[in-house]
Amino acid sequence: MSNTLFESKHTIINASSDFLLSRAAVDTEILRKAKMVVFTQQFNNQEEEDFLKKILTACKMTSSHYCILALKQDEKIAWNQLRDEIEPSYVISFGVPANKLGILALFKFNSSNAFDNCQFIFVDSLSTLQNNVALKKTLWTDILKPIFDK
Repeated sequence: MSNTLFESKHTIINASSDFLLSRAAVDTEILRKAKMVVFTQQFNNQEEEDFLKKILTACKMTSSHYCILALKQDEKIAWNQLRDEIEPSYVISFGVPANKLGILALFKFNSSNAFDNCQFIFVDSLSTLQNNVALKKTLWTDILKPIFDK
């Protein structure tokens, strides 16, 4: 259902069905305190998890500030249900397109997008970013730093 990543207060949810159908297994009080929801594809290796931790730490996010939803390749989630449950201020999606979140709006890629009382950021997958210095630099310098490094 869910397991812990980085710190004991942080929740990573491995499947959308875990969140939507089995909320009893997830500490919703912790989730309600989250300012950010991070969508990613399921991790390929420990290096991807460590890379994500570095990104979130650079954004000055502690484990209680975010939750990560790792979606399987063919999995979708209902954003409106998640939004109502958590009410985040920020969403970062690493390689998960808007239509997999049940959102039919157009978003500018590699940019901050205001939508549904939230700032959405859609970027490349963690595996793509991890191996490309130029993309990592763009992600930090042009997108994340102006928002989170204040």
